Amino acid sequence: MTVTYASFVAEFPEFAAADYTAIVTARLATALRQTPADVWGDLQDDGIKWLAADLVSRSPQGRQLRLVNSSGGGQDGSIYAGERRRLEGIVASGFRVTGVNP
Repeated sequence: MTVTYASFVAEFPEFAAADYTAIVTARLATALRQTPADVWGDLQDDGIKWLAADLVSRSPQGRQLRLVNSSGGGQDGSIYAGERRRLEGIVASGFRVTGVNP
C-alpha cells in the first residue's frame, strides 16, 4: 500500500485542514524518499506516515499541531518523532530467528 494524502489524514486528522494539503503532500514525498522499501520492508508505510507527520509538525505552518509527550521525550518530545525512532529501531535490529527447532 502506498501512503496517500487521504490515508495520512485518516490516521492523523489533526493535519486534515485544507491549508495543510500542500505541505502534507510535499512531506509525504520527502518521507517516501527517506524510507526506502528495501530497508523498511513491510513497515515502510508506517515509517513514511510517522516521518511525514513529524516533518509537518516541525514546519512553521504545523508547529501548533505538534503533539508532545507529557514526559518531554528528551530534546524532541514529539510523539511523531518518537514513534518513527521506535520503528527505526525495529528496522535496524536485523534479522532474528525465534522458535525454530531444527
